[in-house]
Amino acid sequence: MKEETGEKRCTPRLFCSPIGLLAITALSIFLAETIVMFMLSALPQRLPVFAEAMLDAVMLTIIVLPVLYLFFYRPLSAHIAERAKVEEGREKLIDELRAALEKVKVLSGLLPVCASCKRIRDADSWVSMEKYISERSDAQFTHSICDECAERLYGITDDKTGTRG
Repeated sequence: MKEETGEKRCTPRLFCSPIGLLAITALSIFLAETIVMFMLSALPQRLPVFAEAMLDAVMLTIIVLPVLYLFFYRPLSAHIAERAKVEEGREKLIDELRAALEKVKVLSGLLPVCASCKRIRDADSWVSMEKYISERSDAQFTHSICDECAERLYGITDDKTGTRG
C-alpha cells in the first residue's frame, strides 16, 4: 500500500540519501583497502610493484562489488522497474483520456437564438434547437413538460396525482 500513498519504499534513512550512500561507499572502500593491505603484507615475499598493484585492485574489486550490488544496483534496478510500470500506467491513462476526448463533442461560442420560437441561426437558415444540437453532438432529445408549463397550458398542478386545478 506504500505505492498508493506515495511514501518512499526505502525504509532506512541512510540508504535513501545521497550522503548516506556516499558514506557507505567510502567506508566500504576504506575497509576493503585496509583488509587488502593486511593480506598483502602477510605474503611471505614481496611482489613486483605492478603485480602488487594488480592484486590490490582485483582484491579491492572483489570485496567492494557486493556492497555496490546491494546498495546501488538492486535498489536502482527496482526503481527503474517501478518507473517503467508507472510510465506504462501513465501511457495507458493518456490513451484512455485521448479516446474519451475523441468521443466528446462540445458546442462552444455564441449561438444566435430566436427570442420567440427558440430556433438557432445556422449559416443561412433558422433550425430547431433539437436539430442543431443533435447534428453537432451526441445528445439525443426526448420531450417533456415542466410543471409551470403544464399548469399554464393544461391546468395540471404540481402534485404527483396529476389532478387538474
